Parts: sequence; C-alpha cells; structure tokens
Amino acid sequence: MSSRKIILFLLSLAISYTPAYSAVASSEKIMLIHGFLGASWNLHYHEYLLKQAHLNPISWDYPSREKTIQMHAEELVKYLQEEANEHPCRPIHFLTHSMGGLVLRAAINHPNCPVEAKSGRAVLLVPPNQGSIWGRKLGEWKVICALCQNQSGRELLTQENFNYLGEFPGTMQIKIIAGNESLNPFISAANDGIVTVNETLLHTPHEHTTIAEEHHFILISQLANQLILEFFLRP
Repeated sequence: MSSRKIILFLLSLAISYTPAYSAVASSEKIMLIHGFLGASWNLHYHEYLLKQAHLNPISWDYPSREKTIQMHAEELVKYLQEEANEHPCRPIHFLTHSMGGLVLRAAINHPNCPVEAKSGRAVLLVPPNQGSIWGRKLGEWKVICALCQNQSGRELLTQENFNYLGEFPGTMQIKIIAGNESLNPFISAANDGIVTVNETLLHTPHEHTTIAEEHHFILISQLANQLILEFFLRP
C-alpha cells in the first residue's frame, strides 16, 4: 500500500471515530429526585459522596403526594428549562429514587423538555417502571386509597405499568439498580420489599444491576453508591 493510501486510510478512521460519551464533568449538574412521601434530604448521603468525587449534585424537592406524576413532571420541566437556558448545550444528569424515576420519565417525554436533559445519564434506584405488586395489594384497602388521594399515590396503588409516561430516548444512558433484600412475606418474586426486580425493568435498552438491598435502605448503600460513581465517572 502506498504512503498516500495509508494516510487517507488513517484520516478516514480519524473522521469516522467520534466517542459517543464522556465522563460526567464537574460543571454538569446531577439532579437528585426523591420518591413518594420523600424529601430532598433522603438523597443527602449520595449528594455528599458525589461532591466528594468532585461532581455537581443538586436536589430537586417536590410535594410528592399532592399532584399526579405527570403534574410533577411539568414542574420538573420548568426547572430543567431554567437550567438549560442558563447553561445551554451542557448535559443534565439524574439520580432518582423510586417514584422519582417515573417523574423523570414523564418529564423527559414532555414536549417542552430541553434537549440538555435528553443527552445526559440517569441512575434510577428501585424504580417501579412496571408498577408495584405490593402497591396494588395495598390499593385493595379503601383507607389507604383515601390517604393517597386521587394523585400520584393512587397511581402507585393501581397501575400495572407506567408505559403511558413514555420511554427514555436512545440519546440517554440509563442505569437501573434494583434490590432483592426483603422481609415482605406477601411478595414471592425477588423484591426489595415494595418493588420486584422485574418491575424495575424498562422496555428500552438500559444497564441493570441487582444488589442485596431493601427499597429504602438502598439510599445509604455503599455498594449502590459505588455503582453510581462508576456510572457517572465512566468515559
């Protein structure tokens, strides 16, 4: 092969090779979204450790019991728009717990969601993507239904899946961390006490890891945090 052909061949490789992803930069926000009946402090442990890793977490708090999942998503989109307007072309990343993952799904599929939020990474801790068998069992009790009102709590007690919220786009990298540590005798499948491992799955491509943790204690899990850091810091 002539030197000219070699140079053209190497040049074509250089042009065709464009890394798809890079590690999360310290300037890029990682939004932390809590679950049902939760609060921003629920994710303080992960917030602290993300900061120790020189990342940039920020908590988004919302009254989880007072609106539907899609209504919460509309509020989240407004927040994301502000962030995108302030830092255009900068990816926004996410760490969610339980129902927080559903709020994020709905927000990502909202027509006004900025592209910056659709180009980042997201870790979903124990999300009930296919509903919650335990939630539906509790939904058989009228008193519990009354306490949840006709908002997000009622959705968690009745829905067999959340496909109507939409799916994550291929432009995002998604990692799900499920738990299989449970003392709940009313669920036979592998579960975290509230959500089964299979119920955390998405229909679209994603990474999935199951660890021996309970639905709420996963928030202080060292192993979960290690997996989160590896995901966000990976090129």
